[in-house]
Amino acid sequence: GELPEARVVFTGGSASIIAPDDREADEVKRLLRDIGVRTERFLFERASRNTRENALYSHDLVLPKRTERWLLVTSAFHMPRAMGSFRALGWQVVAYPVDYQLPGSGGIFQFDPLGRLSRVQLAAKEWIGLGYYRLRGWIDRIFPGPLLLGAS
Repeated sequence: GELPEARVVFTGGSASIIAPDDREADEVKRLLRDIGVRTERFLFERASRNTRENALYSHDLVLPKRTERWLLVTSAFHMPRAMGSFRALGWQVVAYPVDYQLPGSGGIFQFDPLGRLSRVQLAAKEWIGLGYYRLRGWIDRIFPGPLLLGAS
């Protein structure tokens, strides 16, 4: 069902050195309006350049209360680092993973070396990011587990 009082925050600036003015939040806002979504209850955080800043700037924007329930929607492969970043601020968001990176339907004999290499590269980037964030103290454990929607 619809939750008319729910607040929605989209967080995403630009990590690009080449095009720092191309911000994810601006693109999403335009896309939502183009497809007819009313964005009055949306907040758009557009200054962040990485996951840690996504959490920091979003937290400063909404000042979440401990009694509020917030869902964190991001790619499943990225959820541990995102959860750790938000939790480090005391924001107990609930994981809502999307964009699962699954192999194609060709079974074990599917020949897709570039697709598999792309998934390995994506996983390596996340593992390196988790290690870096842990070393910096931005997350409290190397692999933060999610609080799943519906879990007690």
